Amino acid sequence: MKVIYGNEPYLIEQYKKHFMGMVTMDINLSILSGKYDEEVHGQLHTYPVLDNKRVVILFCDTLKDLDTPLFYDFLDDQPEFSKFLIVVKNMDSRLKIYKKLYSGKLLFECNKFSHQDQFFHAARKELSKCNAEITEDALREFCRRINYFEIDQVNFLEVKSVLYSLASVSKNITSDMVRQYVAENKAVTIFALAEMLKRREMISLKEQISLISPADSILVLSLILKEFRISYKASMYSLRDIGARKILFSDLAPEVQLSCISILNRILIMIKTGQISNENALGHACGLLIQEMEKTGKNITEKEGVK
Repeated sequence: MKVIYGNEPYLIEQYKKHFMGMVTMDINLSILSGKYDEEVHGQLHTYPVLDNKRVVILFCDTLKDLDTPLFYDFLDDQPEFSKFLIVVKNMDSRLKIYKKLYSGKLLFECNKFSHQDQFFHAARKELSKCNAEITEDALREFCRRINYFEIDQVNFLEVKSVLYSLASVSKNITSDMVRQYVAENKAVTIFALAEMLKRREMISLKEQISLISPADSILVLSLILKEFRISYKASMYSLRDIGARKILFSDLAPEVQLSCISILNRILIMIKTGQISNENALGHACGLLIQEMEKTGKNITEKEGVK
């Protein structure tokens, strides 16, 4: 039995395919949703037909859907012929049942790839299914354009779709092909902005801001605010609790993170009430954030000895 969860649907789909491939006849496969009830329990205890395995896949919203006497009975006495995959949409590590599943080594995270090597390996694996290949430079250019690591909304299922489209054009994918057929994701690279903020690279920061449409200033400020909030939560809780894959402002002290959150909230209110224009809001906010980091002396540049 496995309980999986996370923000990468591609990995969840891989688990699902693996379990579905364990049976040779559809009659021995059940895909259900909702709570662990008598129907699920009954399917797990029904002998397979002309096979030695039965697979049950259950999609549920939270672990509370598993918190039933029947499920605990199943944990204590699992039929050898049953293979059970549970996909949880929202994970809560505070629940008692989470601790039981965790101690039993039954929980498996399916979060977005955190390293470029993982992304490259998965991309090449999917292209090989199309008998296609991609050069190293082309793959790096593709990764840069897709912005998988910087944009939370981009998952690998979407990446796979774009890769398959490239493979339909040519079985030998080059950098020129990627530049021709893969549009650059227009969303702002928040990671790049964060690095410039932390290193106080004012010239680079101004150049980056000049490329951003004033109409997108609220969106960009909201994304930066989100990253500061994640960083603050990470200083209070474990990464497992908040489900974050990359912490952009982890080098700042919690009190600095809170001050920056306050600054961003104030600027967003000023935009919405007409106290500051969209054209000036982002630059003004970044200036205030840098002042806060310099005032505390807690930012990463000082730790690295950069003057």
